Amino acid sequence: MPMGDVDGWRTLGVRLAQLRRAAGYNQHSFAPLTGYARSTIANVETGRQRAPREFWQRCDELVGAAGSLLSLYDQAMRQQQGPPSMPEEAELEAVDTHAAPTTVARTSMSPVDPAIVPHWMSMLRILAASHDAFGPRRLHDVVRGELNIIRRHRAGAAGQTLRELLRVESRWAEFASWTADNLGDSQDAAYWLRQSLSMAREAADGRMATYVLMRQAQRAVERGDSAQAIALAEFADARKESTARDRALCAVRTAQAAALAGRRARCQSALQKAHSLVGAAEGLDDPDTIGLHCTRTYVLAYEGQCHLILGQAKQSIAVLEAVLRAWPSAYRQDEALARAWLATGYANLGRVDEAADQGEQALTIALDAGSIRLIKALSRVEHELRSRRVTDEAQRFRDRLALADQVVGRMGQ
Repeated sequence: MPMGDVDGWRTLGVRLAQLRRAAGYNQHSFAPLTGYARSTIANVETGRQRAPREFWQRCDELVGAAGSLLSLYDQAMRQQQGPPSMPEEAELEAVDTHAAPTTVARTSMSPVDPAIVPHWMSMLRILAASHDAFGPRRLHDVVRGELNIIRRHRAGAAGQTLRELLRVESRWAEFASWTADNLGDSQDAAYWLRQSLSMAREAADGRMATYVLMRQAQRAVERGDSAQAIALAEFADARKESTARDRALCAVRTAQAAALAGRRARCQSALQKAHSLVGAAEGLDDPDTIGLHCTRTYVLAYEGQCHLILGQAKQSIAVLEAVLRAWPSAYRQDEALARAWLATGYANLGRVDEAADQGEQALTIALDAGSIRLIKALSRVEHELRSRRVTDEAQRFRDRLALADQVVGRMGQ
């Protein structure tokens, strides 16, 4: 590589580091907002790795550089001699090596019928409803198979049809991530979210990109990373490209993350925002809304969880008991989560048999669904019960959960 080329990329990287720090980001919090790994940010800032123009445009927006990073990028490209090398592939987490890449070579297959786009959107809605009711078992492989078919059709598409297929594939990839999460495969889930975000950006689908950022915030919450979760959720919400329900989901993620950080006032304001946005959406849903599951019931359940995280077991129990009395039957997995949180609240207050009863109900749903994610959520109930008096009901729940952990874990392998 010519010396001038090296200096150009190094200058660009140094400027990014300066602006990133000035904007209040460290490399760990900044990386997920760009869609690349922290190691990529580190390499780019030292000039050891090149990144595509899309990366620099995103960085320019995040740090408020007013086009200066893009200008430096264009200057570095002009200094470069010969054709540009391919940027290194970077993922938020380890990549599932058996999955196909986002970019597909164009083929000579017959022109793609645009009518296939609504077909796949309808099919996705059916599978999503099935997942909500019955869980991820066997669905994940079906979704991945359909993604391969969509990808092959995209290879022969052009113009608006190509863009629409990218939008469809982005939504299917997010669903693949969701099924992987429920099967306990964190790496696969991270990979498909990264694919979804990449395709959403390529299709200029701002709403889907925002939704994926919200999902990344949700995964950060479940890892206990409150700082990253807040950064992702607030960045997603600030984009203002989503519908009211989708923005309400961003507010819920902010509330969860704030609760993890012990920021009660921030948590409460985010929950109030979520309730307001859901109320505004009633009867006025945009047909392009992705998070239709974000209802008043959904927000109330997560309000109960936030109380629990903040050590307010009595408030959590009051909210969750009320919301579970009228829980919609279509969302059984979220019901199991709410019952797991209620069981934890009971256990915190020494109400052992009530905790065991709610834990048993949640466990039944988890086993029916084959959801490792739900089994993990119930592990906290078991942990709380260890220090409580032993009853027959509590011991039965603990024994059954231990067996379920082994059985469902083997099903997910």
